[in-house]
Amino acid sequence: MNRLFWILMVVIGAGALLLMLNDSAGSTFGVDNYDFSRLIWLGAFGTLIGAGLLRSGRPLGDIARNLGTWAAIVLALIAGYQYRYELQDVASRVTAGLIPGSPLALGVE
Repeated sequence: MNRLFWILMVVIGAGALLLMLNDSAGSTFGVDNYDFSRLIWLGAFGTLIGAGLLRSGRPLGDIARNLGTWAAIVLALIAGYQYRYELQDVASRVTAGLIPGSPLALGVE
């Protein structure tokens, strides 16, 4: 664990040094400085999360199942957001069928 910490600190320090030295150039290794800094930050954050998951003592199968479940939940929320207007029309039609006298938008103005 101690060795991983120091390796991560060296990588972050080297990335920060490269960003400081290449500030006027606008890019580091052909990547915009903003994108390179995000790569360093997200790489360090991903390493932190990965190390925490691996050192938690839980079986990898359980971790994979839980991550898959959360990925499916997020995907369902994204799909619901993308089709929110169509789902709103379906809900409006169901409401109009269940409650007589409720307005129904036909899509014709």
